[in-house]
Amino acid sequence: MKEVEVPRLKPVAANTWELRASLSRTVTNTDRIPLQFPRPMLVVGMHAVVIRGSYVGGLAVPTVEDILVLLDLDEQRRFTARAQSSAAGANSTFVNLSSLDTRYRDLLINADAPQPVFGATFAWWHFEAGVPRYEDAEIALSLFVQDPIAGVGS
Repeated sequence: MKEVEVPRLKPVAANTWELRASLSRTVTNTDRIPLQFPRPMLVVGMHAVVIRGSYVGGLAVPTVEDILVLLDLDEQRRFTARAQSSAAGANSTFVNLSSLDTRYRDLLINADAPQPVFGATFAWWHFEAGVPRYEDAEIALSLFVQDPIAGVGS
């Protein structure tokens, strides 16, 4: 079997845009959080961060592995989906938040509408109503963006 070689250089992205959300321990998921670009952009990578948002005690501190995300563009194109092993499972358009991290892969999402809108909805991986498992979570999803009009290095 031949090993795949990955270049050690990352795509240049002078701009960082960020989606932020609070995910309460008492709800299944957030509402859709929109991020509107002023013009067409090229998203070349992402990085997710989760920090503790409450100090109730006795609950787990959430990590990027404990949270799911549904990522869309203009509420039409979805970038997330998963196979479900059971017919009675969670929504199949959510994936683990850690899977979007640029340390593992680069992206090339051409958001070419006049004013494209990225949207993210975050959800708990494990949730049971009335039985909080985690402290509240503060979530940041950074998008590394090239602006074709301003130029790559601007």
